[in-house]
Amino acid sequence: MKTNYSRIMVVIMLIVTVLSCSDDHPVEPDRTSRPGSISALRKVEIHDGLKFGETSIKGVVISDFSHGNFESEILAVQEAGKLSGILLELTNAINYESGEEIDINLDGATLHYVNGELRVKNLSAVNVAPTGNKIDITPHLSDIATIAAESQFWGPVLVAVEEVTFTAETGTIGGENTIDDDIVSAKLTVLESADFYNEKAPEGFAQVIGINRTENDVLKVYPRSMEDLALLITELKEDFENDTSTTYDNHNLNLRTGSWRLSGGITAGTTADLKFGSQSIRLRGDLNNELRDGILEMQFDLQGVKGVRLSHGIYPASAEVSNVNPTTLDLEISYDQGSTYEFVASFTIDINSEVLITEEVTLDTADPDQNVRFRLVNSSVPFANNRKPRISIDDVIFLY
Repeated sequence: MKTNYSRIMVVIMLIVTVLSCSDDHPVEPDRTSRPGSISALRKVEIHDGLKFGETSIKGVVISDFSHGNFESEILAVQEAGKLSGILLELTNAINYESGEEIDINLDGATLHYVNGELRVKNLSAVNVAPTGNKIDITPHLSDIATIAAESQFWGPVLVAVEEVTFTAETGTIGGENTIDDDIVSAKLTVLESADFYNEKAPEGFAQVIGINRTENDVLKVYPRSMEDLALLITELKEDFENDTSTTYDNHNLNLRTGSWRLSGGITAGTTADLKFGSQSIRLRGDLNNELRDGILEMQFDLQGVKGVRLSHGIYPASAEVSNVNPTTLDLEISYDQGSTYEFVASFTIDINSEVLITEEVTLDTADPDQNVRFRLVNSSVPFANNRKPRISIDDVIFLY
């Protein structure tokens, strides 16, 4: 019994000793973090004492310093195949090319929020190394509202938005200007160091590609170059400069907008012909010749055309300028790829004008996205020989 009592006392004394030592020398928990991906890195909880151990995180550079629209000391990196990105503060950031895969060792680095953006700071340049692989990151197509809502979770990734209006403080793209998709807006950010800073401001863009960043709760999109900004087409001009013809018989012209059928007309560039460039269309027509019916006709369709603007005038030969009958030009539209045409408008040619006169027609179509094509018809009363007066036509512009 005495022996058992002694053993119990020894155990109690050992426990007291251990507890006493524990109070004098507390054991610190291991707060070292070793995320294995950018996605995991973005989920790391920031707290006092956070430190990173050795890691091997793969990422693809999406910032492009060759055009100057990114801070020179910051590298934007995205995880391949994921909507997850991170900003790295790096002294040699400009040495990396867009699409280059890198391996990131976070040993000794820290994680902070700067103006609402998550950044890796204190990262040694020797801890970032290219893998030798080139990877194309496909921009994530979305709308501004979704990007704004998800940006805090995604971080900086390559995004794309379509059909946005553009409102500039000045007449150029440079600065922080508003893009709007008719639901919400964001700031298109072009730094003064960008080589496209002074590009003329358009009314809108068909597509904007860039790196999304949320700074102080404001969504900003940084395009990498002018190639990331697809201009919204507001008009399409045919100037009739890209092909020539000297025969009045029916034939096709290969022009900048596509193929046009010209019957009873030629491309004309004499000093007498009214024109804006080096030549215009001289359209006549002959009732005695079915190969010369006085028609200039598109051989292709367009979509979304809201109006047509064109310039016309008289060919100043004696018969034309002394003609007592009206010289007229009709605009017609087809909704079935040229099988049938409907009348749109008629233009009366001023036989006394020495310059081209420009007129515009607004289309009233039930479906603005319907495919259409147009033709111009010399509808003038013919002379006694059944030939029609010659009309000069230039710069047919389709309005969107």
